[in-house]
Amino acid sequence: MRALDCQTFAGTFALATRDAGFDLVGKRESGNFGVPMYLDNAHLLGIDPATVQVGDADGWVPENVDFVFGNPPCSGFSLLSTCINLAGHTDGRAEQQDYRGVHSPANAGMRNLIDLAGSCDPTIVVFESVTGAFKQGRSLMQ
Repeated sequence: MRALDCQTFAGTFALATRDAGFDLVGKRESGNFGVPMYLDNAHLLGIDPATVQVGDADGWVPENVDFVFGNPPCSGFSLLSTCINLAGHTDGRAEQQDYRGVHSPANAGMRNLIDLAGSCDPTIVVFESVTGAFKQGRSLMQ
């Protein structure tokens, strides 16, 4: 079965997928975090480095695959996700804003992975997220 990696950073999830018998045909990543290590280990993953695309999700090319898998960046359901916003304060004080919830911009990674998977029409889609995504983000997951 053919598999497409989406946002697994350095590649541990990809290695486990390859070890399970899948043929890795590409990788899509929105940032460069972990990509150099992934490319250094391409020979272990059995992946052609030319199939790794790094950049805005709008430019990701879908593949005809059976399996799309990923570990999108920390979602808006992580208890560690916060944002400091200085805008609107003339005195320079920082205001901490809540960066969590279904509508958090931090959930873009999950949406990007699902959008890519929808374009690939795989049989299986799997992604890992924090526990809060199931508890607080069920409406987004559905």
